Amino acid sequence: MRRDQKDREDKGRVKFRYIEFEMDANDPTLQDTLRNITSAIGKSTGSHGRVHDSSPRQLQHPSETSESANADLISTQDEQPISETTPETSKSDTRPAKSWNPRSPRVLDDLKLDGANEALKQYIERKQPSGENQRYLAIAGWLKENLGLNEVTMDHIHTCYRHLGWPTPKDASAPLRSSKQQGYFTKAKAKGAYILNHVGENVVLEMEKEGKTP
Repeated sequence: MRRDQKDREDKGRVKFRYIEFEMDANDPTLQDTLRNITSAIGKSTGSHGRVHDSSPRQLQHPSETSESANADLISTQDEQPISETTPETSKSDTRPAKSWNPRSPRVLDDLKLDGANEALKQYIERKQPSGENQRYLAIAGWLKENLGLNEVTMDHIHTCYRHLGWPTPKDASAPLRSSKQQGYFTKAKAKGAYILNHVGENVVLEMEKEGKTP
């Protein structure tokens, strides 16, 4: 065989070096790293028609390999997007809302209804009020004209209602508040007290003439 033919045959040969790992560590990360290296070597030796770099590589110590794998893992985790978490929405208060119960009116024993110039019943028959608001206005007018009371409360109205035999509304102060919004009463300084103003007096005056509803 000629020398030049032998040289060509030597150049076409590829040398492989078999690497065997032996470890006693139980670190799962280290085991996965070595398994990946073995798999990579297997793929390299299984390829056909490719010339691989046969230069020896420096084998890292198992501890260095583990540190490198951990560094790669940390780097991968840092690159992952951080999901923003919102605090748990506080649950709404499921307790039932407290219902507002108006104060029950009371009868005023010191309110003398019999000593007036005109009896309350006769006054109401003459005015012929229609509806709760007109009844409240008429009673307030009678209290002002006959007893000189400028400030009235729902207790005054309730006492007169009992005297007339009328059922008092559940919210006894509602007609007073409503008439105030309409401009017939003015709020007094005392709590729950109202004053029949000149607008309300005109309404009471016109009741028996035209029967206008305030």
